[in-house]
Amino acid sequence: MEPKSAVIRPPSEALVQALEGKRLRVGTHVWTVEVYSVVEQEGSRWVQLGVHGPKRYTVVLSMALNKSPADALVSLRHWLKYRPGQTGVVKVH
Repeated sequence: MEPKSAVIRPPSEALVQALEGKRLRVGTHVWTVEVYSVVEQEGSRWVQLGVHGPKRYTVVLSMALNKSPADALVSLRHWLKYRPGQTGVVKVH
């Protein structure tokens, strides 16, 4: 049996609209979110973002398909507050 490959689909319009250009205040800093891509693979959604503020980061969010844009923003705020600059994937809870 061959492994399933990633299915690249047009990004969920609702997800992109909710995240694109969103301004997040974390402490004294303001960050702006830019959506680069959304990929669905085997029941998960991977969202690649640019986050621009006092510094610039590229972040990958790992989300279950049932997670909302609000869930993504909570996890992104947490990452910006406690672990900015750490590489890897941010899991959306």
